[in-house]
This record gives sequence, C-alpha cells and structure tokens, in this order.
Amino acid sequence: MNIKITGKIIKIFLLGTFAMFILILIVDWNEFKKGYNEGISAHKTMNVTK
Repeated sequence: MNIKITGKIIKIFLLGTFAMFILILIVDWNEFKKGYNEGISAHKTMNVTK
C-alpha cells in the first residue's frame, strides 16, 4: 500500500484537527474556563526562585 502525502491531505488533516478543537472547546466551555482559572490562580501562588 503506497500512500502519497500531499499538501491537500495535510490541509484537510489540520482543518479537521482545528475544527475538533473548536467543537470540544464550545461543548466543554465551563470546564475549560474552570480549569484555566484554577491554573492561573495556582500559578500566581507559586514561589518560583531562579
């Protein structure tokens, strides 16, 4: 089985991946926002030293 990977196939794959990301983001918006806010608040309370 010989498959040629063309620019058209890559564009379709990337478009599908982006569409699924947007769909999941819309469906799970409340969870996304909750996790984002928890991550930001945890980052602000971290003591990072160099």
